[in-house]
Amino acid sequence: MEEMVRSLLQNQDTLEGPRVDPLDLMKAYKDKLLEEMWKQQNSLEGPPPPSTERRPNSPGASSSGHEEDYDETKPILERLRALEVENSALTMENDNQRKQYERCLDE
Repeated sequence: MEEMVRSLLQNQDTLEGPRVDPLDLMKAYKDKLLEEMWKQQNSLEGPPPPSTERRPNSPGASSSGHEEDYDETKPILERLRALEVENSALTMENDNQRKQYERCLDE
């Protein structure tokens, strides 16, 4: 029984998986969201003309591009913060349950 508990505790770190950088997560989510939006737009009206693509370094890019980017990333950031709060709460609950389990084993 003790060996099984030790092996579970040792393997617990591997179950958590690798840490993910929140910025990488936001970028991947935004890229996927934009890709889906393009697919949906293409299916409704055909391929978009090349001049409508917004490039940050192009001279024709408007200054409101930063505001649009902020408007797009704001919901993503809010969702990320909510998920981080939920994750930390679940982590604390997991730690408390593990400590309680260890106390029960010691008794």
